[in-house]
Amino acid sequence: MRLIPMMKKGLFGCIIILLSGCHTPIGTHNNLTSQQSTSGSTALNKTLPERNTTHLYYCDDNIQIKVTALNASAIKQHSKNPSIQLTLNGISQHLQPVVSDSGKRYANIQWNWWERAESAVLSNSLGEVIASGCKVEQTD
Repeated sequence: MRLIPMMKKGLFGCIIILLSGCHTPIGTHNNLTSQQSTSGSTALNKTLPERNTTHLYYCDDNIQIKVTALNASAIKQHSKNPSIQLTLNGISQHLQPVVSDSGKRYANIQWNWWERAESAVLSNSLGEVIASGCKVEQTD
């Protein structure tokens, strides 16, 4: 009968010892987190300009599209790929970067913007081309 209370005390002692080994001082965790976030933002500052960049594209059929890379937002969110704001005929859409086989591609629920080597294409979510042959003519 004395064996069961003794086993309970031993088990309780083992649990306390194991849990005390899992404790990480609060200051250590915060220092690591701040070092990681600082080094990440420093690396991003080197790859992205600190301010937004705007390009004006002239497309076939005299269509003009203004594309602004939202670099400041990307740096703030610790992202290497900035989203863009695309403006066509006074309508602006916010597009997010999307994985692409070639070039840069951005999309939202309505539009797809695909920049390749020499030109870019704007299409809707059904794949219908809105503007093609878009080339950069002016940079802010």
